[in-house]
Amino acid sequence: MNRHLHPKAMTAKVAFKDGYLEVMLESAEVPNQQILVAFVRKGLRALGAASVEIVKVYGQQTDSEFPAWSQEFDLAIAEAE
Repeated sequence: MNRHLHPKAMTAKVAFKDGYLEVMLESAEVPNQQILVAFVRKGLRALGAASVEIVKVYGQQTDSEFPAWSQEFDLAIAEAE
């Protein structure tokens, strides 16, 4: 994930906790929620991580104390197209 995000001056920190996967996306500007949640969902589906169901994605501006946004989704539920 970071390989694709670093050219955009963005980093991802990922942790598995309390039965869900947490993805923190951070950059100098507030990350674009719609684009990046779709990016994370697509990437995780491509990995086929069977042990991951619930994913919580956060977008945060560098040096900010709290995320600007957050979104949760279930990988087992098909994305509406």
